[in-house]
Amino acid sequence: MPGKEDSKLIHLEKMLLVFLSVDNSAYKFIKDKLSIEYFNNENRSIAQIVLDRLDNNKGIVPAELLNAIGNDEANEYVRIIQEECNCEDNKKAILDIYRKIQ
Repeated sequence: MPGKEDSKLIHLEKMLLVFLSVDNSAYKFIKDKLSIEYFNNENRSIAQIVLDRLDNNKGIVPAELLNAIGNDEANEYVRIIQEECNCEDNKKAILDIYRKIQ
């Protein structure tokens, strides 16, 4: 069972993935800092899909992200999209999330 810190970290990673799917262009600002090893095991397979799509300039939208996730997980991602993705500046939000994870 993950501890409170682990749960917070896993949530921040999910937020990062959601923001990247909402604003693909922001990926270029953290591309050099991110790798699949950066993510916890719980988020790694989803991160692999998102990062692969972005690395190959295919892009990803939230609906595709949700399709790649199992139903149980999708609910949490939907909540993040609805409640936490209303930022004026996605680039700043992504960099802030990245710093918190560090």
